[in-house]
Amino acid sequence: MKRVGLFVGRMQPPTKAHIAIIEKMAVENEKCIIFLVNSLQSESNPLNAVTRISLLEEIIPPNVSIVTLPNAFFIDYINEMDDENFMIYAGTDRIVQYIKFASYLKDGKTMASREISRDADDISATQVRESLLNNDFERFKELTNEKTHKYFDLLKESVEKQTINNKVKSKGFRTLLGLKNVN
Repeated sequence: MKRVGLFVGRMQPPTKAHIAIIEKMAVENEKCIIFLVNSLQSESNPLNAVTRISLLEEIIPPNVSIVTLPNAFFIDYINEMDDENFMIYAGTDRIVQYIKFASYLKDGKTMASREISRDADDISATQVRESLLNNDFERFKELTNEKTHKYFDLLKESVEKQTINNKVKSKGFRTLLGLKNVN
């Protein structure tokens, strides 16, 4: 019976750590799915789904497909699949949540888990976004897959725009310009 590997994430943007998990999953399973969580754009979610899918499609192995979801609850999707045997790959910070999701599987479907340990010094998408905001291409290269490097300027622009949008929303446009409110 073939097993389907599953990986859930926002990947804002995809890091070397994300890609390492995806590559491991692709080797261990015949078929794999990345559930790309499509959260509302914000400072921690600056990239739209189209951008993230484009980045991932250049990097992922051929037995991996991408499905966008509005949140991390992927069980409804896999319950509709013909496949019955699943393996979820997740970091220490999320594995317990995903194991609980297994109780929502339809009869006959099983989901095992592969925990990926995360250390304090592991790569995070937050570090990647910071390298973009700091215009630090060398740090960006350390944190991301080489196929992503050519998108540095595009990603930098997206992160900067979202950071400005958040400041305008939180402080108001007039305040950012140093203008007094008119009553």
